[in-house]
Amino acid sequence: MTSLLLIHSLYSLIAARDDSANDNIALSVLASRDTKREALGTSLFVILIIINICIFVPVIFVVTYTLHEVFPTLAIVESADVAPEYEFVNADEAHDEDDDSDHLDSGNDIKRPSAVPDIPSDGQEPSSSQLPDETAGIPARPSSPVTCDIRATFRLLRAACGGSYRSGLARGFKWKLCIGFTQFMIIVVLISIPYIPTFVISIIASLATTQLATGWVHAVVSKQQNSLLWQNLPRYWLVLKATAIPIIAKAAITQLIRGFVHLFLGPRTGSADPIGLVPAYSGGFWLHILVLGLIFVIYIVAFLPIEVILTRTRASSKISPPFMLGPFRALLPNETNTLVPLDVSIQSHDPDGMGFWSWQYSWEKLSRASWIRIAKVYGKVFAITVAVHTFTFLFIGLQMLIVSLLGGSFVGGSFQMKESA
Repeated sequence: MTSLLLIHSLYSLIAARDDSANDNIALSVLASRDTKREALGTSLFVILIIINICIFVPVIFVVTYTLHEVFPTLAIVESADVAPEYEFVNADEAHDEDDDSDHLDSGNDIKRPSAVPDIPSDGQEPSSSQLPDETAGIPARPSSPVTCDIRATFRLLRAACGGSYRSGLARGFKWKLCIGFTQFMIIVVLISIPYIPTFVISIIASLATTQLATGWVHAVVSKQQNSLLWQNLPRYWLVLKATAIPIIAKAAITQLIRGFVHLFLGPRTGSADPIGLVPAYSGGFWLHILVLGLIFVIYIVAFLPIEVILTRTRASSKISPPFMLGPFRALLPNETNTLVPLDVSIQSHDPDGMGFWSWQYSWEKLSRASWIRIAKVYGKVFAITVAVHTFTFLFIGLQMLIVSLLGGSFVGGSFQMKESA
């Protein structure tokens, strides 16, 4: 009996030891599986982030900078009245064609119109064969401003930078970086001073960098090198006199838009998207639509005209040399080689005798055709922006759908794979 109890006790001890060992092995296997699954999920998450960065960073740059900054600037300063292009034809070839047509039309009373306008082809008046080669041409298709076509503007930027899309799409971006850094430093200094409203700080920063902003406009419009642009920057005070009123008006319109948002929707309550780009407010859907419509009207009626006037003033300001010695010289001289033909009204002109081109004159001399073209360019840019944002949200949503179908999820900002049954 005693031996049976001893054997049973030893068996129970051995069995208990074996169970604990098996449990430890099972726990270690599960832990290793969790570690591998977490490592796999993290690797997939990192790869997904890299793919999205490679796709969307260039797209966002082109939309936010090239389309919203460079394209409108070129459209604002381009001439609306472009002379028609001509295809030059050799005078002897034109004369031979006229002779052949005369033989073909012999016996008929039908007369061909002359190849050159205002010159009949019946031989009684000077024909194209009697004109110099450089004037013997026929009009090609009617030419239009290049900024009317988005693709043509892209090709223009590419050709202006030696066939490089990267340099063309980033035209003048160094100036923008300089402006942004300078404004950031000014805001950091002023924000530490109490009792200064935010919009006042914004106005001060914009006025302080107006000279650099004028240089950016010239870097986009002209083909001058950056070193020459830096050397030809005019005195700050004269640029400030030419651009102060539009800058203050632009800041006031921006503050008015923010005031409408806070008045109708209240303070921001969060973000409407997981990335945090779209702000969320407490108002209802139709109230959001009403506020967006009101902001759109203010932008079209007030903000856009001020932006146009400011850009044209910067592109055509007439600045004097230091200490007012010597004749006045244009900030952007007439002989400067530009990407697009400048508007005729944007010439070295000082109608008010103030030493610069006033914003009032900029407003008065902007033609109706220019306004229509600028509005079309802004409309196309807006449509492309909406399309890009829609594609971005759909692409990210598709990625999340694929992740969920594969049995994964985003938890705590990291990607985790679920254990299959």
